[in-house]
Amino acid sequence: MTPQRKDDRDPAMGISSPAAVTLVKLRNHFRQKYQLNEMQVELMVESSCKSLKQGLARLTAVFSGDEPVAGIEDLFHGFKGLFLNMGEAEWAAYTKEIERKLLAGEQIDHTMINGILRYGVAEVLAYHGTSDAACVNES
Repeated sequence: MTPQRKDDRDPAMGISSPAAVTLVKLRNHFRQKYQLNEMQVELMVESSCKSLKQGLARLTAVFSGDEPVAGIEDLFHGFKGLFLNMGEAEWAAYTKEIERKLLAGEQIDHTMINGILRYGVAEVLAYHGTSDAACVNES
């Protein structure tokens, strides 16, 4: 089941979190925007899944104190670029706002942000892929 749009406001950001990313929308974006064939589309979905998992793992490590906080703005800048590549302008704007707040020295609710991001990309994170290099068991 695909997560639905959250109607509540994110207290850490003061804005509503975007609608959840779906595999159908992601595949359609790669087909239409980049004019990819089905095999290429699946490779892009797998790549998006891996990039999201890597970024979220790093984010969790930073928030838990296992990695230095220095450069966390760059991590959100990277999320912004990834979401733009995925055709998710609202998620790109959301992560850009987090980046802006961090650069301004504002405090954010790390647990809330991590949860919202994971909820929003849950369908992509659950993707098992079609190739040997699929996005499986990488968290």
